Amino acid sequence: MKNVSALPLMLVVLLGFLVSCSRKAEEDLTPVNTYPRIRQIVYQEHEGISSTVLNGYLTNPLALDTAPNAYSATFTYDNRGRLITETNQKLTYSTTRVLRSAQNASLGFDTLYLNPQGFVQKSVITYARNNFLTSVKQYDADGYLTSEQAQLLDPCYGSRHQAAISHTIRNGNRVATSVQEQMTGTVSIQTQYEFDESQPNTGLGFDTFKVFSNCAGMFSAYGNPSTDLYGKLNRNLIRKATRTINGGAVTQYTYYYTFDEKKRVKTQIVTAQQPNSSVYAINRRVYTYLD
Repeated sequence: MKNVSALPLMLVVLLGFLVSCSRKAEEDLTPVNTYPRIRQIVYQEHEGISSTVLNGYLTNPLALDTAPNAYSATFTYDNRGRLITETNQKLTYSTTRVLRSAQNASLGFDTLYLNPQGFVQKSVITYARNNFLTSVKQYDADGYLTSEQAQLLDPCYGSRHQAAISHTIRNGNRVATSVQEQMTGTVSIQTQYEFDESQPNTGLGFDTFKVFSNCAGMFSAYGNPSTDLYGKLNRNLIRKATRTINGGAVTQYTYYYTFDEKKRVKTQIVTAQQPNSSVYAINRRVYTYLD
């Protein structure tokens, strides 16, 4: 009789263990951020300027500290290093998805659905409570984002635009991005990246660039400077990028860095120019970290 009466107790203990393991698995679905945690990024942009680059240095940096187009983003994290606020946006994590409040909280939430690796496999971005942008993403076995299929709704006219984005990964770095966009016509954007393999990446995200926009001024952006929910980041720092649109117009970007005492990127300056011409735009990002 003792053995029989003890059986339910054993089942209760076993059930409690399984529930505990299940909760543990749920908690561990999203990846732990292992990169340095960025507290703030200050963005400063100059366009329509005349500047040249000589021996790797800007000869006319135009007093970047007084940039008229300056804005900042601030970030906070939970005890696992996961991003929980980005300026006025809040991220809430659950087992299989992340809810991110829209730029204006009254507009609803963006929903980020996670794959078994803990990366975003589908995102539904809201605008005025409509599914403004839907994107489906694929990753390789190492956790690098390799392709995206995006569909954007133009709320003014009810039309939809589509884009197919593919990324080429080599030695842990995104060396190329190809965008095929369908709007009123087809737009092709090809970007090639070069890296300094002597400089490890200290948590900088991928370049964010506009793929297509609608009448409301909303656009689909790719790249996030503060979270690894979209797969692994580049292993090294970018030094150069070349972007070609429809096989014709070419823009060349050059990247410059300064570092803090912990060898983390403190300042990133990116110049843009057409081939064989002077620099026409400068973008600077200033990074501060939590510790």
